Amino acid sequence: MIKLKIPQVDFLNREILVFSSNINNEEIASKICAQLLKMEGIRDATIDLEDRENILRVEVLSGFSKCKIENEIFKCGFRSAELY
Repeated sequence: MIKLKIPQVDFLNREILVFSSNINNEEIASKICAQLLKMEGIRDATIDLEDRENILRVEVLSGFSKCKIENEIFKCGFRSAELY
Protein backbone atom coordinates (compact mmCIF):
# COMPACT_ATOMS: atom_id res chain seq x y z
CA MET A 1 0.00 0.00 0.00
CA ILE A 2 1.24 3.48 -0.90
CA LYS A 3 0.62 6.27 1.57
CA LEU A 4 0.77 9.87 0.50
CA LYS A 5 1.48 12.56 3.00
CA ILE A 6 -0.76 15.55 2.34
CA PRO A 7 0.71 18.83 3.57
CA GLN A 8 -1.40 20.62 6.13
CA VAL A 9 -2.86 23.89 4.95
CA ASP A 10 -3.12 26.60 7.57
CA PHE A 11 -4.95 29.25 5.53
CA LEU A 12 -7.66 29.46 8.16
CA ASN A 13 -5.11 30.32 10.83
CA ARG A 14 -3.67 33.32 9.00
CA GLU A 15 -4.30 37.03 9.05
CA ILE A 16 -2.93 40.04 7.21
CA LEU A 17 -1.55 42.89 9.27
CA VAL A 18 -1.36 46.29 7.59
CA PHE A 19 1.04 49.10 8.55
CA SER A 20 1.98 52.51 7.22
CA SER A 21 5.75 52.98 7.04
CA ASN A 22 8.50 55.38 6.05
CA ILE A 23 10.28 52.74 3.95
CA ASN A 24 10.81 54.63 0.73
CA ASN A 25 12.86 52.72 -1.84
CA GLU A 26 12.74 49.36 -3.54
CA GLU A 27 16.14 48.07 -2.43
CA ILE A 28 15.44 48.76 1.25
CA ALA A 29 11.90 47.40 0.96
CA SER A 30 13.27 44.17 -0.50
CA LYS A 31 15.81 43.80 2.33
CA ILE A 32 13.23 44.48 5.03
CA CYS A 33 10.75 42.01 3.55
CA ALA A 34 13.50 39.38 3.41
CA GLN A 35 14.33 40.11 7.06
CA LEU A 36 10.67 39.80 8.09
CA LEU A 37 10.32 36.48 6.23
CA LYS A 38 13.06 35.02 8.45
CA MET A 39 10.79 35.44 11.47
CA GLU A 40 8.84 32.38 12.55
CA GLY A 41 5.13 32.91 12.00
CA ILE A 42 5.46 35.30 9.05
CA ARG A 43 4.34 33.82 5.73
CA ASP A 44 4.58 36.82 3.37
CA ALA A 45 5.52 40.49 3.44
CA THR A 46 5.10 43.22 0.82
CA ILE A 47 5.55 46.98 0.75
CA ASP A 48 3.54 49.14 -1.63
CA LEU A 49 5.88 52.00 -2.49
CA GLU A 50 3.33 53.54 -4.86
CA ASP A 51 0.98 54.24 -1.95
CA ARG A 52 1.70 57.57 -0.23
CA GLU A 53 1.86 55.77 3.14
CA ASN A 54 4.25 53.05 1.86
CA ILE A 55 1.90 50.31 3.03
CA LEU A 56 3.48 47.22 4.56
CA ARG A 57 1.30 44.09 4.46
CA VAL A 58 2.40 41.08 6.45
CA GLU A 59 0.68 37.70 6.31
CA VAL A 60 1.11 35.98 9.67
CA LEU A 61 -0.19 33.03 11.61
CA SER A 62 -3.09 34.11 13.81
CA GLY A 63 -1.98 35.51 17.12
CA PHE A 64 1.39 36.77 15.86
CA SER A 65 2.48 39.84 17.81
CA LYS A 66 2.15 43.09 15.86
CA CYS A 67 4.82 44.56 18.14
CA LYS A 68 7.39 42.08 16.83
CA ILE A 69 6.93 43.46 13.33
CA GLU A 70 7.11 47.08 14.47
CA ASN A 71 10.23 46.33 16.54
CA GLU A 72 11.93 44.60 13.60
CA ILE A 73 11.18 47.57 11.33
CA PHE A 74 12.54 49.91 14.02
CA LYS A 75 15.75 47.84 14.31
CA CYS A 76 16.22 48.36 10.55
CA GLY A 77 16.05 52.14 11.12
CA PHE A 78 12.49 52.76 9.96
CA ARG A 79 9.06 53.41 11.46
CA SER A 80 5.76 51.63 11.04
CA ALA A 81 2.31 52.04 12.54
CA GLU A 82 -0.49 49.55 12.36
CA LEU A 83 -3.53 50.66 10.38
CA TYR A 84 -6.92 49.53 11.62
